Amino acid sequence: MGMAVVLLAYAGLYGWTHTAGPEVRKEIEGKLVSRTVMIDRVLPINPPIQKPLAAAVIPPTPITPVVDEQAVVAPVAPAPEIPAAPIKPDPVAEPVPEPAPVVVEDETLKDIKKYENGMSISPVEGLFEESTEGPLPVLRNDGLSAFKAYRKPFVQTGNKPVISIAISDMGLSAKVTEDAVKSLPPEITLIMSPYAEALEKQTNAARAAGHEVWLTLPMESTTYPKDDPGPHTMLIGAPERENQQKLDWIMSRTIGYTGLVATYQPQFMSAQNDARPVLGSIYKRGVGFVASGSAPGSMPETMALSMNAAYSSIDVWIDKPENTPEIINASLKQLEVIARDNGFAAGIISPSQVSFREIMLWLATLEGKGIVLAPLSAQTGY
Repeated sequence: MGMAVVLLAYAGLYGWTHTAGPEVRKEIEGKLVSRTVMIDRVLPINPPIQKPLAAAVIPPTPITPVVDEQAVVAPVAPAPEIPAAPIKPDPVAEPVPEPAPVVVEDETLKDIKKYENGMSISPVEGLFEESTEGPLPVLRNDGLSAFKAYRKPFVQTGNKPVISIAISDMGLSAKVTEDAVKSLPPEITLIMSPYAEALEKQTNAARAAGHEVWLTLPMESTTYPKDDPGPHTMLIGAPERENQQKLDWIMSRTIGYTGLVATYQPQFMSAQNDARPVLGSIYKRGVGFVASGSAPGSMPETMALSMNAAYSSIDVWIDKPENTPEIINASLKQLEVIARDNGFAAGIISPSQVSFREIMLWLATLEGKGIVLAPLSAQTGY
């Protein structure tokens, strides 16, 4: 019965398909065409941009080693341990010391007898001649001069400023001179008065203690005759022969001095006709000359250059116009400024208890200030 029912269903469907099927099929196809959209596109639609995915990490397949049981495996010795190299600290840059100055001794000084401090013992043979006034300095045949022979040895190292301090009017008081020789550093220069008694003895004692010695050259000042430097003063308008005789007397007072130093505010130096012959005689005899505050290019400097002589000038008269601690300290500060600006500076101070006390206090500060104390001859650069 079931199979009969199925056969009857298929027979009915077949009959309906052949009778009404073609019309129904056409009607359905017409509806499909009207709802179809044709899309003209050459390139495919770009897919949405996505962030790249992290690559999957696939763990490696473990490989099972094949062990040959019959093989003889030699034991592997462990690798020797190599000790780690010690870590060296970075080298610390050490300060490079300044090269020692090369001191070339003048051949003319080679055979001269010297004190332990290196200064020549006077008199040096061939450096003086006898005159009616006494021994006068002269240039030796080999070119040696009194300036070179009797100066205090000094070698400048580095670029530190150099200051020279000289004490004027020494020798007039034997007690003050002796105290200065013993208490002051040997770099302090002593300017001896030509009027001092026992001048040669005092000069030798000062030089044996290491002090460089110069002589005062009295000159007419701006306050002359109120301030009279003595009977052997170089005077403006005086006959040339008269000034020359006075100069010879001054230069013959002792042996062993390095040169002559002009007195305070020398008006005489402004009278070139009077000063020129005096300076010519000084330079010809081989001794140095230190003026009082002369400007660069002055007459004494140009003469020294032309005659190959030693010359310098005083920058500050430390205790002028008054000998007080305030003026002395202000002058010393001024001296420091000049030395730092120019490299060199020279000052003169008179002998007194106040001056010596202030100078000693100031000298104790020089090392901390980086200042070098030098003899007066170092100012000449000769």
